[in-house]
Amino acid sequence: LVGLWLVLAFSARAEPLFQDQPFSRDRAVLDEVAQTYKQSGTALGERIGSMLEISDVPFALMPYEQNYLLWSHTDSINRDAYRQSGSDIADGLDQTEAKYQLSLMFPLWRGILGQRSALSASYSQLALWQAANGDISAPFRETNYEPQLFLVLLPQIKWGGWSFDWLEVGINHQSNGRSEPLSRSWNRIYANMSIERNRWVINFKPWYRIPESRNDDDNPDITDYLGHYRLSLAYRAHDQVLTALTRYNWDTRRGSLELGWSYPLTPRVRFYTQFFSGYGDTLIDYNHYQNRIGIGLMLNDLL
Repeated sequence: LVGLWLVLAFSARAEPLFQDQPFSRDRAVLDEVAQTYKQSGTALGERIGSMLEISDVPFALMPYEQNYLLWSHTDSINRDAYRQSGSDIADGLDQTEAKYQLSLMFPLWRGILGQRSALSASYSQLALWQAANGDISAPFRETNYEPQLFLVLLPQIKWGGWSFDWLEVGINHQSNGRSEPLSRSWNRIYANMSIERNRWVINFKPWYRIPESRNDDDNPDITDYLGHYRLSLAYRAHDQVLTALTRYNWDTRRGSLELGWSYPLTPRVRFYTQFFSGYGDTLIDYNHYQNRIGIGLMLNDLL
């Protein structure tokens, strides 16, 4: 809501996306605008340019969040959740396991609310895999599925050296696809705002959890641990990218912090190391505190 208010309040000062050209589905116009963004010299501008460039390509996909594969170690694996479910793998779980995230965005309808808008969808999947644990048949012990449908607005508001170029408003579902008592899920309405200055990008994603009936709610206290927002900071130093993501509930004083560093090995693959501390590394761990460190490979970072 704050982001929408900013868009309306400052829209008169925003530069038009097509530089006063009427909206067109012509490929040449799309390519010209996309190249303008891609040559902006900013990470967010390059991302917007890529989105516009493929917006009319059938079956087009682009990265949304980070895509990575890590070999990781946690200091406190959540055995209690599996013991309470009667699972026989709890005592055999290894604290060292693979962790991966797959996250893709699908442009659906560019210009749905004017030339500076697009309807899009995304799908993210986060998994923990006991890849080297042959004693219990190397299971995927937790997989989180997260589809979203959202409206993208490109405000192009510049103020005090900062540029506000990206706003999402949408609906989000996240679950681990399990039956009781291991089932975890929630639905949210959210906004997602990004501002950029030089090599810095700040992203703020507040949300409102859609209430569920007491009988259907797998995790009624989830916001006590995961809060009502995610705040992230990214800095690009030449080819390196440093990131910090945090969630926090000021009433319960619980939350999490995730730090990351990536460096390119090839034009398409990056070395990536990640440190996580707090609650909610995955949904099964939403109320479980742990520290996890991982090292591996990444296809794309936040910048």
